[in-house]
Amino acid sequence: LVNFCKNMAEPSWKVSCFCGNATVDVKGKPLFSALCHCTLCQRLHSSPVVHWVGFEPENVVPHPDSSKFMEVKASPNMIRYRCAKCGSAVYCESLLPDMKFRDLPVAVFQRDESGKLIDPTGDLKPTTHLNYPMRVVDLPDGLPKLAGMPGSEVLELP
Repeated sequence: LVNFCKNMAEPSWKVSCFCGNATVDVKGKPLFSALCHCTLCQRLHSSPVVHWVGFEPENVVPHPDSSKFMEVKASPNMIRYRCAKCGSAVYCESLLPDMKFRDLPVAVFQRDESGKLIDPTGDLKPTTHLNYPMRVVDLPDGLPKLAGMPGSEVLELP
């Protein structure tokens, strides 16, 4: 079994913006998969919640032509990269000294012909909620609801 596992291919995904101009190659097991309810995510994505999947920085490789991306610095802790052509979010890079990662909204991951997310390993499924007190809508899904970012208090809700 150990030899079989060693020979298994590392999971990988193709990621692109809405128009396909800005692309990213992603590989490896995610560090986290979480639903964020912070007001910054809500405003930047015009959505009550954003599903993020985070990876080691070296496992998220943007297209080498940096002119395809524009930087958005909406907070001191993250650089957000959007497509320079259509403006859709593609990935973010953490600037936190003790929490280095790159994360991507799950909506930009490759889909099959029917529009279903391609996730053969199940690694992209969310495992927790972040910043739940800022929520716009309750999501009674059985996942842990954190008061803030990873490591913060787990909320006990009725």
